[in-house]
Amino acid sequence: MSRIGNLVVHDTDAPDETGEIPTIPRNSSRVKVVEAVIDLALSILETTQGKAALVRTATEIVNERIRLNHPIIYRDPVDRLPDLINRFLREMRRDFPFVYLGIIAGEGEAVRVKDPNWRTDLSRWQPKAAGPLYLHRYIINNMIACLSQPDKARDNYKVFKFQMAITVAHEIVHFLTGLLIDPVPRRQYTPPRVTLEIYGNRAKGESGRFFEKMLLGGVVECYEDETDRMGDQQAGVPWIFPDSKKSSLGFRVSMTYIDRFVNKEFSFPIQTSANYRPIKRSDLRDRSREMTFVREEEAYAETASLTSSQDSRYRRLPAQTSSTASPRPSVRSSRPAQSHTGSAPPSGSRPSPFGTGQVNRAPAPRPFIFWSNTGF
Repeated sequence: MSRIGNLVVHDTDAPDETGEIPTIPRNSSRVKVVEAVIDLALSILETTQGKAALVRTATEIVNERIRLNHPIIYRDPVDRLPDLINRFLREMRRDFPFVYLGIIAGEGEAVRVKDPNWRTDLSRWQPKAAGPLYLHRYIINNMIACLSQPDKARDNYKVFKFQMAITVAHEIVHFLTGLLIDPVPRRQYTPPRVTLEIYGNRAKGESGRFFEKMLLGGVVECYEDETDRMGDQQAGVPWIFPDSKKSSLGFRVSMTYIDRFVNKEFSFPIQTSANYRPIKRSDLRDRSREMTFVREEEAYAETASLTSSQDSRYRRLPAQTSSTASPRPSVRSSRPAQSHTGSAPPSGSRPSPFGTGQVNRAPAPRPFIFWSNTGF
């Protein structure tokens, strides 16, 4: 039985001759890996501690929006937020947003709609109308490579799953933010106080990082191990930092903890290893590359190669096909987008407790990117 209802995954790397972005077969290795990651992410959020952190995050967002006199969709008392979040998580597991595999900044990104159809009626909210989730294609492919070479990969798959589950949980927090606030022009951001120092800025916060601090105790970053036999396909060594300052001390995450975590034996905050000394983020970056930058260099090399060979896969993008889920533009794209019409798979026929409407077409993917907006 499927752990994630109506999971639809698209591959932005493989448009057909009409420019349509295909759905990856449900029984493929990539979809199975994506489902395992999403299932673990939702399992984190469904714990007592996970829900409490979501409630704390949502409460801060609502109270700050009210204090700033910024538009908000959620108008009930904040003591009812636990009920809303329970329904939100049930819906996420029942009918998860469309997922796209592509080259993006970081590991994952939720793309919230700018004109929510639940603005006047919260019961109309549905996950697939909330916007798509992008996951880094290289990471999913690397996870499959690790599964196929267990002796060589060793703990890499577990570290990838640990990191990506946290990533998806973070992005689900952004979808929750979109459920709560009204993204009118210049007021679409998380309140600046809802963040983790020094993510965000004076105009906007970072709800996903705020949530991570509440639940996990900080943010996890993975750094290259030059001795790892998986090379550029490795997950890297996970370290946790209390904030984003260069001077902050990082602590290596315990592998025993990760073993339990990926088997849903959760405990929070994240536990670290006593076998490794803490290290400043700046010192760690002096001696090792963060895996985000390793993948970025890979992507640049691939793009240069494809551009020189005039490969059409990276020049043809389907036109927007859904008025309910309009991805925001990226800060930087490797090329201008060209519009092509394409169809998308149905999202299913089961009604939502949040409403009766259905989202029958996936939103068009946005261009191949390396950097993106932050501060959802």
